[in-house]
Amino acid sequence: VLGWLVAALAAPDIPHPIAALFGEQGTGKSTASRLLTELVDPSTVPLRKPPRDMDSWVTAASGSWVVGIDNLSAVQDWLSDTLCRAVTGDGDVRRQLYTDSGLSVFAFRRVLLLNGIDLGGLRGDLSERLLTIHLEPISDQNRRTEHAMTRAWQEAKPRLLGALLAEIAETLATISYVRLE
Repeated sequence: VLGWLVAALAAPDIPHPIAALFGEQGTGKSTASRLLTELVDPSTVPLRKPPRDMDSWVTAASGSWVVGIDNLSAVQDWLSDTLCRAVTGDGDVRRQLYTDSGLSVFAFRRVLLLNGIDLGGLRGDLSERLLTIHLEPISDQNRRTEHAMTRAWQEAKPRLLGALLAEIAETLATISYVRLE
């Protein structure tokens, strides 16, 4: 998860793995997804419903650096292909409104985060791009109210963001020395 966060902020020009949080009901998938998304790309709507078609996907992907998709239960073939292209670089060309020859070009490479209980069988190209994170159920004694979670997050967020930025600075300072065989 730390590597995903560092790459999301420090390396906009590389393909990113798709963070995928899975677990049964009561594991905090939506909350964890929302907090991870907010840490990298603060938004009033950090999580979105699954897109219903290509047009709604282009709108969602064009509007945010991190696209968090909440409560995904199935991945149709078109969405599988689209998610794969979004992390490596994708776009769409459409006719501008009220013109016959004008074009609107949407080009993007995005950081993606998905969550769900079980997506079933996935196509190979999508499953190879997933950073799968399995969450365990939260026991009743460890469960917090929404108000307590929000207060704890507001206290922890500046420290977490500072630690993340320190990690990014260290990564950027040393990455030129990394040599892969």
